[in-house]
Order: sequence, then C-alpha cells, then structure tokens
Amino acid sequence: MQPPRLSDFQRLTTLFMLVFTLVACDKGMFEAHPYDSNYKGGSQLNVNNISRIESAFRYRDSVRVAFISDTHLWHKEFKEEVNSINSNESIDFVVHCGDLTDTGTTREYEWGWDILK
Repeated sequence: MQPPRLSDFQRLTTLFMLVFTLVACDKGMFEAHPYDSNYKGGSQLNVNNISRIESAFRYRDSVRVAFISDTHLWHKEFKEEVNSINSNESIDFVVHCGDLTDTGTTREYEWGWDILK
C-alpha cells in the first residue's frame, strides 16, 4: 500500500511553512523563554520577595493582598490596574496569579515586568 499523495496545494503549503520557519529562525523572529541562559533580568524573584514579605509583616496581625491574573498583552488595562492598586494605600502587596504573557517570549516577559516594577 502506497502512502497518499499530497496535492499541489499541500506541497506548496508545506514548502512555504518550511521556508518561513527557516527564515524566521534566521532573522530572530522567535524568542526564547524568559528563564533561558540569555535572559538578563532579575532572578530568584519569588524567593527574594517572599523573604521581604515575611520580614515586613512579621509583627502584623493582618495583611491586605490584591490578586490579579491574565494580564497577557493588555498593556493599557494592565497599567491602569497597577496604578489603581498603587493608589490604594490599604493594599500591602500584590500576587500575580499567572498568564503574564501570551506566548512566554522574553520580550513579553520584559514588557510585563516593566509594568509591574
């Protein structure tokens, strides 16, 4: 039994995808994960911040926390949310519950980190 033959359209589409992938990789269009070996930003953020939180609130009987998530690439709304939280003096700290980026590229992580700083 022979494998099914590809149509001209399928062959052309496959060729296009192969060429696009090779060109995109050569031009640096795909980025790496934020924790790859080329990442120049902060590290050990959770460990460092948990230590800061424990020290700052050791003698307090209550702590007010804001939880946010799914900020992705909605930068305008994300900035507005951060500004709103920062203007509320009763909030002690913020927990971002995930989906900071859409695809997990280094650049997306840096954009989100710039907003959070």
